[in-house]
Amino acid sequence: MPQTTAAPASIPVPEPNLTPREIVARAAAMRPALLERQAETEERTFYAEDTHRAFTDAGFYRILQPRRFGGHEFDMPTYFRVVIELARGCPSTGWCFCLAGAHVLQVASMYSEQAQREIFGTDGHFAAGARAGGTATARVVDGGYLLNGRWRYSSGVPYSAHHLVHVRIEGEGYADGPAEGAICWAVAPRDQYEILWDWGGFNDLGLQASGSNTVEMHDAFIPKHWLILDDLRNFARKETDHR
Repeated sequence: MPQTTAAPASIPVPEPNLTPREIVARAAAMRPALLERQAETEERTFYAEDTHRAFTDAGFYRILQPRRFGGHEFDMPTYFRVVIELARGCPSTGWCFCLAGAHVLQVASMYSEQAQREIFGTDGHFAAGARAGGTATARVVDGGYLLNGRWRYSSGVPYSAHHLVHVRIEGEGYADGPAEGAICWAVAPRDQYEILWDWGGFNDLGLQASGSNTVEMHDAFIPKHWLILDDLRNFARKETDHR
């Protein structure tokens, strides 16, 4: 069960004086090594553990994360420049990292402060794949939801700390929450889902090492406030209504 208590109000930022220019330069410096390891990376179907550690140490996973919760809070152009430099060395690695590192935006923009404080934890490391659609479900239980489902093509999941998924409320929902049948986004921590190491053998796709594995959840528990209604598709209509 995810830890939902004693989360810090803020998390110190590693290298608080790091600049966008410096972090892009770090990515560019990794290109030769990524190029040299392309073959082994494709055979593994995702980048190596020491590459993941190098990305972590370089601060890549924190590029878009709120500064309050241990991130650098740089802009999107900086993030994509880092992705481009990595992809110049290994396109699959660039894809896998990009999907793992970008979904912090959904958490930071859609979830409550309490949820963010808990999800980012005590050290601020966050990496997450995400999958929309499908037939997965969320069932109300005491204090939260139980998630059940299977999500294919979850790019970026091999080193994920969480996974963001689409679910549909099964049965009666909370009185103050999404109703039965509503489509929602849910965040599950790593100890609540299983990664199926089924990616690979798709040479024609050109993303042999993108880490696009399947994720399964069986009665995965999340706190109530780690699930939100997916009403993003209504934003444009709401803005129009206000004119």
